[in-house]
Amino acid sequence: SSLAVLIVVLMLLALAMPASAAGGENTLTVGPGQEYATIQAAVDAAKQGAKILVYPDYYEESVMVTTNNLQIIAQGEGVIVHPPARPAGFEVRADHVTVRGFEIGYGADWAPAIDFEGSHNIFADNHIYLDVPVALGVNALVCRDPDGGSDFNIIEGNTIFQADLGIVITTDTDDAINRDNVIRNNTLQLVAQSPIVAVNARGFLISGNSIDGAPFGHCIGVGTLGANKIAQGHHTIADNTMGRCAGNGISLYATPGGTLTHNHLAGNWVQGCGADCIALEAGEGATLSHNQVLDNEASFSQICGIKVGAYPWDAPDVSMTNNLV
Repeated sequence: SSLAVLIVVLMLLALAMPASAAGGENTLTVGPGQEYATIQAAVDAAKQGAKILVYPDYYEESVMVTTNNLQIIAQGEGVIVHPPARPAGFEVRADHVTVRGFEIGYGADWAPAIDFEGSHNIFADNHIYLDVPVALGVNALVCRDPDGGSDFNIIEGNTIFQADLGIVITTDTDDAINRDNVIRNNTLQLVAQSPIVAVNARGFLISGNSIDGAPFGHCIGVGTLGANKIAQGHHTIADNTMGRCAGNGISLYATPGGTLTHNHLAGNWVQGCGADCIALEAGEGATLSHNQVLDNEASFSQICGIKVGAYPWDAPDVSMTNNLV
């Protein structure tokens, strides 16, 4: 029948169409024998919605991403990115970008592995390691958005070995914050200053991370910074394990005049701290209230297991109310 003929013709046309047109997906490939020799070339050619598949090879480049809605995905093991210099292995200045599965050796010219600003990005399953003998001050995975507004990003399943600072999300502007970012199920080892830092922020989820060793700082540091007077907090810090921190295991700190409230700390395992296992502290004129510290295990601290107090001890006009420990 004519209907049957029409169906056959349509099927043949579909088979003859390129995969990208048939599936509505723009896929670019990178690597030996592939369409592009470098990741940057593929990123520059990609349009929004593209998927960039990167095959095993050594890529000595710093990749700048400014196009929204890209997926940059390593295909198996041995996809190695080494930034020769700043800005970073991947510098993302866009939204809805995924960087997944790469091995990133960083630190040359103090270049971080991943440096980003933007929202709804995903950085997952990357193996990040310091690749130079000395790189004091270098961060592994960092967002220092001066204007704030880097929101709803997910950082998960990464391993970070050696850094000065590990995962950092902050803004230095007094009237800006970042919101609702997720840092979960990452493994961090031998991060000198602080493995996880969230400063000038609201509504973060920090959960399921494993931290071993912070020789000069706190394992997880969350708080206000500088003269920022925006009310902050509403963070969930749960089910993390950490040990061998020179400072506090978990440090929540409201700087002078700051407000840090409604944080929930639950199910964390903290051991072997040079200061306090869990510390909630407030500076002069700060507000630290309505925080919950429940079902945590804290042991082998050199000062306190759990501390709630002013810092320094004689800080005036500190408001600490309705905290549940």
